[in-house]
Amino acid sequence: QSLLQNDLDNLSNWCKTNLMTLNSSKCYVMNFTMRKDTLVNDYKIETTSLNQTTSFCDLGVVFDQKCNFNLHIDYVLSKANSRLGCIIRWGKEFNDKELLLMLYCSLVRSHAEYISSLWRPRYQVHVDRIESLQKQFLLRLHGPFSDFRLIPPYKQTKT
Repeated sequence: QSLLQNDLDNLSNWCKTNLMTLNSSKCYVMNFTMRKDTLVNDYKIETTSLNQTTSFCDLGVVFDQKCNFNLHIDYVLSKANSRLGCIIRWGKEFNDKELLLMLYCSLVRSHAEYISSLWRPRYQVHVDRIESLQKQFLLRLHGPFSDFRLIPPYKQTKT
């Protein structure tokens, strides 16, 4: 803890030397651990104590203390579902399936797969939730009389 505080002091001094300011209200402390009890220390930048947090978003990825990415998957699916809803609502105006596919891939799928190698879903419930997003789009793409339950599950490939 003292080494980390020392690094914060060095960073603060470096910023002063280089005429940069740190916005300490945007700085947080977060412990990454699988333990129930965490080490708590009052870290400071100059005289300002840093707030503790249990999750934060950095470059579009939501991190939590357990690094299980449940919050991130919820966040991604929420945004992707709202984008898919817009495509479905506005997509009623045109019948071009290639255009709908292009909109889906650029606005929904790209967001849902962003840095997926980092947060890849480990549990079947998360895989199913992500897959249902794609199935909703396929249902719309193939017409209003398609049955969502008739879309077969994807086959797992062996690597």
